[in-house]
Formats: sequence, C-alpha cells, structure tokens
Amino acid sequence: MKIGMTADWHIDNISRTYQIGCVSNRELDMFKQVDFMVKACIKRGVELFVIAGDLFNKTFVNAYYFSQAVDYLKQFTSKGIKVLIIPGNHEVSEAGWPLTNILAELGSDKIFVCDEVTTLNFSGVDLFLIPHIRRDEFKEYDSFTDFVKEIWKGLLGKPVVVGHFEPKGSIPGSEREMFCGSSRIINTKIFGSTNVFCGHIHTPLEMTDNVCIIGSPVRFSLKECREIKRFVIYDTKKKTTESITLNCQRMRKIHIDFVTKDSIKFEKEKLKKYKDTMIGILVETSKANRAKIVSRDIISAFESVGAKVLSYEVKTIRQEIEESRGKNATMSPIELFKRINRKVVEKRASIICKMGKDILEDLK
Repeated sequence: MKIGMTADWHIDNISRTYQIGCVSNRELDMFKQVDFMVKACIKRGVELFVIAGDLFNKTFVNAYYFSQAVDYLKQFTSKGIKVLIIPGNHEVSEAGWPLTNILAELGSDKIFVCDEVTTLNFSGVDLFLIPHIRRDEFKEYDSFTDFVKEIWKGLLGKPVVVGHFEPKGSIPGSEREMFCGSSRIINTKIFGSTNVFCGHIHTPLEMTDNVCIIGSPVRFSLKECREIKRFVIYDTKKKTTESITLNCQRMRKIHIDFVTKDSIKFEKEKLKKYKDTMIGILVETSKANRAKIVSRDIISAFESVGAKVLSYEVKTIRQEIEESRGKNATMSPIELFKRINRKVVEKRASIICKMGKDILEDLK
C-alpha cells in the first residue's frame, strides 16, 4: 500500500497575506497545493492520505474555513482515497476534545480521525498513530516519551509511526517539554529502526535514516523563504519514501545596504525576478545616510514589477559596526563576528556550551 503524508496546513491562518480578487493569496496557494497532491496521489496509486496534525490553526474556526477543509478532503475521497486526520497542538484544547473530531461526524466511510495514541489497521498495514493529546491524559508519566514508550512496548511487530510531535534534538535548545499550546517532544530512539513520520515542525527534514519530518505544504513567513516544501509518499511494501516537491508561493528577504553605499539604483529589468513574490525589505543605513532614504520609492520599485511587500524596516547601524564594515578587508570573518557579537556570546556562553554537549550526547 502507498500512503501519502502531509502536515501543518493551518488553513485558517491568513496572517502575512495579500488579497487577490478578495481572496487571500494563501488560500489560493493551498488550493493549488491540494490539487497537485491529489493528482500526484492518483498517479502513484495512493490508497490512504494522512494529515499529521494542524489542519486548522485554532481550536475553533468559523464556518467558512471548516467548509473549506471539507472541500479539500472531498477532493481526495471523491477519487477513492481514504483520509486519516491526526489532531495537532493547534487543534487540541487542554479543556476539551480536538476540533478535528467534528470531521469524523460527516458520515463518510473514507474520513478517519484518530485522537488517541493507538494502532489502526488500513488494508492490512498497521500504523502507530500519535496525535497531540491533553496533558491530563498522561499526567502519571514524567514525560510524553515515557507515556508513548509504555504503549509501544506492548505492541507486536513494528507498525509505521505517524504523529504530530517534535522529535527530540530536532530543534536545538528545546529540551524542556512544554504542555500548554505547545509541542509534545518524543525521543524517537524508543522506536528503534521503525520508520517514523511526523508533523509539527514546518521545515522538511530527514533527521536520521528512519525519522522524517514532513514539513508544511506552504510558506507561512519570511523565515521559510528558502525552504523547499513537499509532501511524501511511503510505500509499505518496498519500505521506501518518495519526497515530492511542491511549487508553492515564493518568498524572499531583500537587504539594501546604505551603510557602505551612499546610493542605490533600482533597475526594473533586474527586479522582474521578484514578480509574484512575497518579499520583506530590510534597509540598513548609517546615521549620515538616514535622511537619503525615501521609503515610498523603495517599496514602489518592487511593487511596480508585481512583488508583494509583506514587511519593510529601516535599521540604523551603530558607528562601531560601520567602522568594522569599512575595515573588513583586513579583518577575518571570525574576528568580525567576535567584535560584533562578543557581548551576546559572553552572556550566554554557559547555555551555548550546555546545548553543544546535549547535541553531541544525542549523536552518540
């Protein structure tokens, strides 16, 4: 059997977007990605499509976004593809049950929602499913890992693991498990060599040979501008994973230097590469050049070629940094880094050392 997997759609999150014909560009982008995933799944003979958490962005949504979610799911089920939804941390309230459970009440024999850590069988294939659950459900355990491990060790065989959680070590510095509205952290070593797929982290990543962070299908902020988005298809017979790239909305960060330069020219031909791109502009300037900046002209230059400016910031650089930039021809990159960041590093030296030791320990 082939299983398609995705995560973190957050379809009711429309922050940092712009309107195209009274519709958020992110909605249009998501529609495009869903259509592509459906066609790719049909082409490859996928029988089950899994959304590993955070289909929604909130524990409650208005009718518009709920109806939108149903339409997305029907695109799969209308083609004979079953859909399995695993609740994520954005959909689970500490005081109640997951929003996604309502989707199980639609009466479709092709839509399933799993809101507990358990094993389910699809077409003879066992899946070990790990949704985000309330802290109260495992309060007798020291950690979520201990809770999951207790269930895992009682299973026969090695079912494929799919869930919404943060694999330990995937985000340096996040060793302390948080519970209210945040992630559940699992040490994936408890699963041995079993294949593990998880949502929650938006950046696609193969942590090890058997642990795959799926990533989100669209870009939500400029921090993700360089990320290649995807969804994956797992072949349970061959035990192989295919990563399929998604052509989602482009984003770019633009840096304009008014520290070492006194002027800048915007050539329209060169700016055309930013057409239909969501951009964030950072202008770094010296005090002397600050008065030369005409923000409206800078923004208009990009908008004139069809770029969408999401953010704009002007930052005045301190004199000592200006001087160091002027001397960087004789200063090594390491020396320059130390000069600029010495105070920051000195204050956090002990924390940085501890993080390094923890990371090295996990790699052993």
